[in-house]
Amino acid sequence: TSMSNFAAACNAVGRHDEAMALQKKMLVYYRRVLPGGHSHVTGNIAHLAATFAFLGRHEKALELHEEALALYEQSLPPGHANIATSMTNVAGSLCQLGQFERAEQTFRQSLRIMLTALPPGHRSTENTKRALAACRQQLQSGGGGVARGGRRGASE
Repeated sequence: TSMSNFAAACNAVGRHDEAMALQKKMLVYYRRVLPGGHSHVTGNIAHLAATFAFLGRHEKALELHEEALALYEQSLPPGHANIATSMTNVAGSLCQLGQFERAEQTFRQSLRIMLTALPPGHRSTENTKRALAACRQQLQSGGGGVARGGRRGASE
């Protein structure tokens, strides 16, 4: 929709509060007129989660990414690429919160799906591999140096 595109543009230029207001407004509307598992509802939740991550509110981002994942798992067949992407988003939030072991497990789950659901060398698969490697590095170093602000490249 136009409002969704405008919210994305606001995020792109750093106007995250404005993007969030639009995304919240769209989510209220979508939840009122569409079934819970509809792609517009789930996608909007994921975009709102990314906006919270941009603002450094990783707990809220994780909560929303987990909600989106649950909706994808209810509405899509097992092994669907959108489920894997949503898992990658959850894992990225977990990493931001310093929950590296859980993040690593979630990245691995996502990667297993991507390797079967997407063509070899797909950008999402490669991004997830890089995010998993960074997560492993954090685990090996004891979790020091995790960035608390900004957005991970693996998020939608």
